[in-house]
Amino acid sequence: MPAHVHETPGVASHNVPVAKLVPFRPVATRRVLGGWQGQVVIPDDFNELPAEVAAAFAGERT
Repeated sequence: MPAHVHETPGVASHNVPVAKLVPFRPVATRRVLGGWQGQVVIPDDFNELPAEVAAAFAGERT
């Protein structure tokens, strides 16, 4: 294999290297259940759809 096959690709400006391209490796963070407990309030009527909003979704004008 040619030597350039294993080189890390880069970005150059005016023949001067300005960046090196490397594989993205996301950092896996563990999620904590209940992390937002006590910080978010969901109202009792959260799942109730107001009549005017339902009408708008149905294409009706009020």
